[in-house]
Amino acid sequence: MPAASFSLAAVAVAVALNLAPGAASPAAPSSPPIRPFLCPEGGPNGGNAPQAMAKSENHLLVLCADTESEEGRGLVGTAVAIHEPGSAAPGKPVFSMVSDAIHLRVEAVPDHGFALTWESLLPGEGGEYGWVPVTASSVACGPEGCGERGARCALDLSAGRRQDLLGRVRQLTRSGKLEPSVAQRLVDDLTVQALLGDDVAAWTVEQLDRILAIGTENKEGLAQARLLLERARAAQCAALVFPPDEPAPTPPDPAALAAQLKEKMARSKGRSGGAEASPAAPPGDLDMVGWLVGGRWEGHGTMPDGGTLNVEETYRWGPARRSIRFRAQNSGTAATKNAPAVEGIVFSETKAAKIVLWNVKPGGGLSESAVTKADRSSCELVGADGRVRLSRTAGDGQNRIVEQLRGGAWTPVVTASYVRRPR
Repeated sequence: MPAASFSLAAVAVAVALNLAPGAASPAAPSSPPIRPFLCPEGGPNGGNAPQAMAKSENHLLVLCADTESEEGRGLVGTAVAIHEPGSAAPGKPVFSMVSDAIHLRVEAVPDHGFALTWESLLPGEGGEYGWVPVTASSVACGPEGCGERGARCALDLSAGRRQDLLGRVRQLTRSGKLEPSVAQRLVDDLTVQALLGDDVAAWTVEQLDRILAIGTENKEGLAQARLLLERARAAQCAALVFPPDEPAPTPPDPAALAAQLKEKMARSKGRSGGAEASPAAPPGDLDMVGWLVGGRWEGHGTMPDGGTLNVEETYRWGPARRSIRFRAQNSGTAATKNAPAVEGIVFSETKAAKIVLWNVKPGGGLSESAVTKADRSSCELVGADGRVRLSRTAGDGQNRIVEQLRGGAWTPVVTASYVRRPR
């Protein structure tokens, strides 16, 4: 901003603070000189006059910012502080932001304080980076004081930015430690997909340093990406908002379960001359495993070493019901309760027309299983670590068998029974 504008701002602030309308100038020659408000040393634009000012509910607010030369409305800063010079602590900002990863576009709104637009540097359709508005808010005053309020979504991303990153994530999990530039580009691409509504991408950003080997030089970039997604979710960007928790579904009727099993056995006999019935392979419809969502599953069973398994699991729908997030936590003794929880996500992989489960391995790394068979009362998952078979029982429970290949045959290693409780 030109120096002349700085001077005008300083004079205007001085008048607002010291001279009421119609008041005469101080007559006593010994009166101290009027000192205009200057941006505090050590903060944005320190020691200089504010770049802009605005009123809100009869409060005067002024803007101090380290600015960038960017086209568009308002002023763009990488460090911003908004002060109320007439307050009891004028040097303490009512709002501040400092970030290397965020641009804050600030506009004075007559009688309504400052409008803020939070922008992030993200890759576009052609791969080139540009500043993208993500959320908006205001710094205004009210009966409770002055500060930031009214966070809202400001996303405007074209569908042309969509891309399938599943293959890249899978490949990188087998690549050892990632080069910093490769890791950062992955974080940025995943962030864009998450903002477009891909909950698998959002989950991967949340768990990235647990499933991939990234260096300390990428930690800050990853933290910034997570904060950006959290801010977008808090601002109610629809692509990131989880639906409300649902009550646990009605327990299945025992007679209906028996009839369903009888029907499956009859179909199986007709196809294979009496082989054991098994559910049909799903076409990637998440509703086939949606019966897991709701409440809290308490599981108890026997481990391969003879020990006791005690676990609690919760399942919830992701945004737009295009994924199912789950969390498994040991329960029982204090030692097992302190073990890290297992975080995972179930999703439909469109190209392969199948349901996939990703979870973080207890020691780090990505575990993947595919739902090979499912209906609304049972399912089977197969992965590199073994096979898991779930069957729903009367009274809103389930039986679960974990099997591993031994000598070419599936051998049970863990058996457990689960009961759904209110969360």
